[in-house]
Amino acid sequence: RCVSRMLVIFPFEEPLYREAGVPVTWVGHPLLDLLPSPRASRPLTDPLRIGLLPGSRPSEVRRHLPVFLAALPRIARDFPRLEVTLFGAAALGDAHYAAAFSGARLPDGGRPRLVRETDYAERARQDLVLTSSGTATLENALLGLPMVVVYKLSWPTYLLARALIRVPHIAMPNLLAGRRVVPELVQHEATPSAVAREALALLGDPRRRRAVRAKLSGLRTELGGPGAAGRAAQALLAEPALRPMHEAAR
Repeated sequence: RCVSRMLVIFPFEEPLYREAGVPVTWVGHPLLDLLPSPRASRPLTDPLRIGLLPGSRPSEVRRHLPVFLAALPRIARDFPRLEVTLFGAAALGDAHYAAAFSGARLPDGGRPRLVRETDYAERARQDLVLTSSGTATLENALLGLPMVVVYKLSWPTYLLARALIRVPHIAMPNLLAGRRVVPELVQHEATPSAVAREALALLGDPRRRRAVRAKLSGLRTELGGPGAAGRAAQALLAEPALRPMHEAAR
């Protein structure tokens, strides 16, 4: 009753609105205009590059970052030389990371580094990403990055979510693919040992890693390709209710 036209960015949204009787147009995802194309599949580097994306909210950082950091020594048993980069959220100051991050040491005596970037150049260099569920998983997918996805909530919130949500996956790449392409560890499953186990399973299997990269890179086509803003503009300009304003603007 209140919406003349809904513009959606994910293909699975279009049938949901249409079945509900809402006029809808799928325009594609604007991230495709911002992220560089995935790099070609390549052997693992030495040192191994691991990116940490614990989330953009303080509560996510508090819950996820200690798990990621505690998983690193376990990963280092198979890959002793690690280059670890923590990708900080622009809206969060260094103090939000300090408690978990300040004492972190890598097996070779080095320290993880904290970076903030807007061009995704550093993230695209990573061999593997440990990430919170959210937009970051889609960014990683469009960059073709293998990842382990983690999400932890307060227990009351988690129990409420379990009662209300009926989706088989939480990570957007898995939702788009309709199957589990990348591992997900939720709530009590999200332990350092489990994160390390899933990470090593990806790192130790070149064939699986190539298959994951190929599937993630293929999501670019499934999301409509670049040009979402232009398609959104065309959909609005074609809307009968807006034509008088469009003509007046000319």
